[in-house]
Amino acid sequence: MYVDINEDNQLIDITSLVNCLRSTVKAIVVTHLYGAAVNIAEIRKVLNDNNYAHIPIIEDCAQAHGAKVNTHRVGSLGNIATFSFYPTKNLGALGDAGAITTSDPVLFDRIKKLHQYGWSTKYQISVPYARNSRMDEIQAAMLSILLPHLDTINQARKSTWERYCDFNYSKIKFLNYDQNDYVAHLAVIRVTERDDFIAFMKSRNIAVDIHYPVLDCDQAAWQSLPMRIDNITQLGTSRKSVGEIVSIPCFPFMTDRETDTVKQALIDWENI
Repeated sequence: MYVDINEDNQLIDITSLVNCLRSTVKAIVVTHLYGAAVNIAEIRKVLNDNNYAHIPIIEDCAQAHGAKVNTHRVGSLGNIATFSFYPTKNLGALGDAGAITTSDPVLFDRIKKLHQYGWSTKYQISVPYARNSRMDEIQAAMLSILLPHLDTINQARKSTWERYCDFNYSKIKFLNYDQNDYVAHLAVIRVTERDDFIAFMKSRNIAVDIHYPVLDCDQAAWQSLPMRIDNITQLGTSRKSVGEIVSIPCFPFMTDRETDTVKQALIDWENI
């Protein structure tokens, strides 16, 4: 079942989540999107208050390495969490890599077996449907070097975002985040005349992108799969947002000159 989002920050809408709660729900996947963290404790309270305390929460932390909610890091808030260390992430390896975190010893034991053939001991498969999914040593070494610098790198990303925001825009809508939690994986804005804006930025030799142009529920390959959406909202906010969102440059090693060039282009767009 697909849940709608909040317009101001593009994160999961709690009211929409409540609309989707059913006895058949096996788990809730909560995505910390664009570098912003979802308040998992709030979701847990909603589940408890509606007699759904048994439903586990899976955190998708691929875009929020180092982000916090009330001093607690993402990846430590739900029952289990996943991380991607693809090179473009806030904490990126040299190639494909990832991790799963949990404080549940039962889940930990099962994951440990699943990531290496399902072995309980060498050559003894005790868990079906497992695979070889170990992180290689080169990726682990790179991540070990970068991890101590994650907060510094995130602050550099945030500084770029904050400099962009420091102007009274009207045609451009910046997403509204708690700056203490945000780690600026992507700098996403909303623009009504998106095609014209993209063409304008490209005329200034500024690369922009759309993350993401198609809702998951609209992907062609998934249309034959069983799915439900929030029948109350009909994903109205998601459908509106997918036609407006644009990602502008935001990297930890952008120079002041590069940041100022992007910001000036945003201001010039405002003045057209």
